[in-house]
Amino acid sequence: MLNNSTPARLVAAVALCLTGLGFAAASASPAGAAGSNSLTVTAHEYSCVVDVTTSDSAITLPGGALPARRWARITTTASSPRDFELFRYATADATFEAASTYFKEFFSSDTSPPGPAPAVIVGNISSIPQGAVVYYRLSFDLGRYVVVSDTATDQDGSAQVHQDFSVP
Repeated sequence: MLNNSTPARLVAAVALCLTGLGFAAASASPAGAAGSNSLTVTAHEYSCVVDVTTSDSAITLPGGALPARRWARITTTASSPRDFELFRYATADATFEAASTYFKEFFSSDTSPPGPAPAVIVGNISSIPQGAVVYYRLSFDLGRYVVVSDTATDQDGSAQVHQDFSVP
């Protein structure tokens, strides 16, 4: 029987840590007879990290989307360093093309184009070298998003790849 003894508090702390680190469930039970100090801790694991890969021609998301909460492990197989950028579409009918045009004008002129922005910048990681691994904490509200990958030297958008996804 578990009580307020040190082993019970320790098991509760371990169970809480396992749950917080991405384990779906953690439980503790006594392994021996009443009064025994040995305990069994069982944890059921699920991945709290999703793999994302960028290349010269595509972005690969798990199942074609990113989850609302977790960590993304981002790697690139591209021939040169790639940026990883996340945008949330501002309206239901916003498109990547409209957002791309808006932000190209904004960043090249340093002034806001007329009208509302079709997307909002959520976050980015700049210049991920080939073969490097970086982590990004995912924390999305419900909505439509686009992930974009580009090179630092791309001036005309020809090296840009993107993928739309939704967080239901």
